[in-house]
Amino acid sequence: FFYVFRVDSLWAAGIPPLARIRGEVEAAVRTEKQKAAARTRAESLAQRVAQGESLEAAAAAMNLPYAVHGPFTRLTAPMRSNAARGAAFGVPVGGVSGVLEGPDGFHVLTVISRTPADSAAFAANIEQTRATALQAARQDFVRSYLASLRASAKITDNRADLFRPAAPAEAATPVAP
Repeated sequence: FFYVFRVDSLWAAGIPPLARIRGEVEAAVRTEKQKAAARTRAESLAQRVAQGESLEAAAAAMNLPYAVHGPFTRLTAPMRSNAARGAAFGVPVGGVSGVLEGPDGFHVLTVISRTPADSAAFAANIEQTRATALQAARQDFVRSYLASLRASAKITDNRADLFRPAAPAEAATPVAP
């Protein structure tokens, strides 16, 4: 394989001038404000549930999404957030978690029921479970690595220039000796 790279631009070391990064700064500030507003709404939801209102009713009253997830294990939990997964198994039945921040937003959980694990079945399948978890972790690492590469890549497609036929050579004129 051959790889060809071209440096499009170089930036001086140090803190870039605000004029050059204004758009990025504005987007970051906007995101932080939206995150703060979402946290406030999630804290309000958690407070309503702590005062005795059901999570479903409080979410409906605040026009927030509500979902019930069926039985799952720690490895097959439907939540992406480690904090939400931990709360699903750490909060007592009928209890309510606090506000949990994850990569896809804020969560408030209530545990409806819990089925104790069958340790004999787990011990019998430990190697298969370990292999499955390891494979899933590897795939997740590769997926996040590729997503990071795609997000940071600055690619210009110049294939049209590369495959364009060469201009016909000008007729060579003989030079007199």
